[in-house]
Amino acid sequence: MKIVQIIDEPWDSGITHYALSLAHGLTEQGHAVTVWALRGAFPFEAAERLGLSTQDCRRPWLRFWKLRRWLIENKIELLHAHTGSAHVLACLLAAALKPAPKVVRSWSDSRLPQRRPGRLWLLKRTDGLIAANRLILSSLAAQFPFVPATEIFQGIRWPSPAPMERPPGAPLAIGIVGRLDPVKGHVDFLKAAALVLKRFPDARFLLAGGQANLSRRDLEALAADLGISGSVRFLGRVPSVSDFMRGCDIGVVASTGSEAVSRAALEWMASRRPVLATRVGCLPEIFEAKMPEAMTPAGNSGAMAEKLSAWLANPALRESLAQRAYERFVEIGDFPNFIAATLAFYRSVSAPPARSRRLTVFHVDGERGFRGGERLLLDLAKALRARGHRNVVVCRQGSALQTRAGIFGFETLGLPFSHPWDIISALRLRKALKRSPASSTVVHAHSAHGANLARAASLGLKTINIAHRHVDFPVSSRLSLWWKYAGAQKVIAVSQRVKNVMVASGAEPGHIRVVHAGLDLEALPLSPSAPPNGTREKLCSQLHIPPQGPWIGNVAALVDHKDQTTLIEAMRRVAEIHPTAQLLIVGKGELEGRLKALVQEFRLQGRVHFTGFQEDPLSIMRALDLFVLSSHMEGLGLVLLEAMACSVPIVATRAGGIPEIVQEGVSGVLVPPRNPEQLAQAILGCLNDPEKRKSLAAGGKDRLKDFTAKRMAREIEEVYLSC
Repeated sequence: MKIVQIIDEPWDSGITHYALSLAHGLTEQGHAVTVWALRGAFPFEAAERLGLSTQDCRRPWLRFWKLRRWLIENKIELLHAHTGSAHVLACLLAAALKPAPKVVRSWSDSRLPQRRPGRLWLLKRTDGLIAANRLILSSLAAQFPFVPATEIFQGIRWPSPAPMERPPGAPLAIGIVGRLDPVKGHVDFLKAAALVLKRFPDARFLLAGGQANLSRRDLEALAADLGISGSVRFLGRVPSVSDFMRGCDIGVVASTGSEAVSRAALEWMASRRPVLATRVGCLPEIFEAKMPEAMTPAGNSGAMAEKLSAWLANPALRESLAQRAYERFVEIGDFPNFIAATLAFYRSVSAPPARSRRLTVFHVDGERGFRGGERLLLDLAKALRARGHRNVVVCRQGSALQTRAGIFGFETLGLPFSHPWDIISALRLRKALKRSPASSTVVHAHSAHGANLARAASLGLKTINIAHRHVDFPVSSRLSLWWKYAGAQKVIAVSQRVKNVMVASGAEPGHIRVVHAGLDLEALPLSPSAPPNGTREKLCSQLHIPPQGPWIGNVAALVDHKDQTTLIEAMRRVAEIHPTAQLLIVGKGELEGRLKALVQEFRLQGRVHFTGFQEDPLSIMRALDLFVLSSHMEGLGLVLLEAMACSVPIVATRAGGIPEIVQEGVSGVLVPPRNPEQLAQAILGCLNDPEKRKSLAAGGKDRLKDFTAKRMAREIEEVYLSC
């Protein structure tokens, strides 16, 4: 593609680094990228140091027609604006050209977009929006739903991390990186340093960064007033940030605002250093799911000092935090994924409108039952139909999926799916594929059995093949990985955890796109926080459950990885404190007999109830006081979204992709898997605190905004069109 990146701000900032790293990565992949920047300013000079093509965009309104002519001569296909003024320029230039280049705006600053008349004019002439974090994406989706938008987290290149080695007796060093600006929290950092030094007088506090809206002299005066000048070093702009970070034992991001991207946090994590961060901007999105203990309130130097002191006193804790920080960086800061996701979005907005690119999507699923994967398939098909695409559900003849797909008005193709190498099913699917134009035909496999059949049926055809991975089990063999997944143009993973497991099994990271599952909220019976009158009474009669006491529920297949064994063990402890508590286990499976025997062994008859498979599990879920998911392996946990939709508070394990849905303490409580003691404590903590349950339920309802079927379909459509 021929692309222009417009960066018309003069300084070194997160926006500048975001734009330049993107331009550099796209250029390395063979795309013709030109950076428009202010000659003599940092972005222009940095682009030239990277060997990028540059164009001066000073005084653009005086040079408007010259810039227009340059775009025509160079046949530019896409203008990517990184600031508000760049956005105005891009839209006006596009309006003056026929054919017009596509306009994409990235939002990577802390000022959330607002709906204003002038901005509405711009957004109606914008082809796509890229949000640097989930908070910005939510705001964009609410304010400008008519513009395609996606979240793409910035990836960074970074040297391999060095081990934390400190000579015996050498003082420990705590560092902060960033321009000297009130919003970056240097004052709080120094106040926290003064408190830490009372307990650890040999510690050293290092500040790296050039002056901006706060003078070094003022900070030095504050350090003197606090009596810590001898323990604080102001290094100014350092020649190598990575070398500076290697020289520190702990990193701090102390910002009181901003941090829409937080490159500094990613750099500390990539350096394999424990990093303490404030709860602003994108930082909760980075840390709260996997490292909630690495967060501290913004503007609270006392809380910051308390955490730093605890880390300084515990080398094993520092090492653990450093390793987890690096693992989290690998999950979210992968540079090739950043480039691939941006390029896929460029291609999706550059594609002709959906009405001229109507796709036929064959959804292939050979499962016998109807579980989360089948529910996701139908929600995706409904959302894709709303976007103008034809959907055909390929499933086991006579299955529950075929019945439900027919109810929703979808074409179905029922096949025997008699065994993994069912040649009859493959030939029948191949015959159907040949009747559809190959360039607009997608074969989307939603299960392992489906992936096997889809690959066999489409051999030699120029269809778009997609494999969807829902589980976080390792791929069974290298042959299975090659046949089912490597042969697809793209693999969609329902969570970052699923992607990580596939990569560990040998899959290529750039071949996999993470798209979180979403619910069709319009089809759900969303309820208020309390169930309707008569709901629980009706269930008591149907299921023979006592009405009194709190109701705890689990909706899942009775199989090993759902680990109801741990839940029943936890229930034994809960019953000691809450003898009237009732546990409802909704589902069926191979472990039902063993679980019932365990209930008898623990003498929990009359307190633990097995309801079997329920056609409408949401009717039970709405009557619960607490939902518990005890899995020790879980791809994502679609049932958690259903619990959130029913306004039921959640206790779950940290297994698999669950932390990518449940925010600790906000939309649920998380505990380690296979730990009945901690699971019981979390359940009791919720049962004993009605206000906490109410808060978690509200947080879960709010969390649903990020997990809609419409968002899922839009992102999966982008994957289709990028192939």
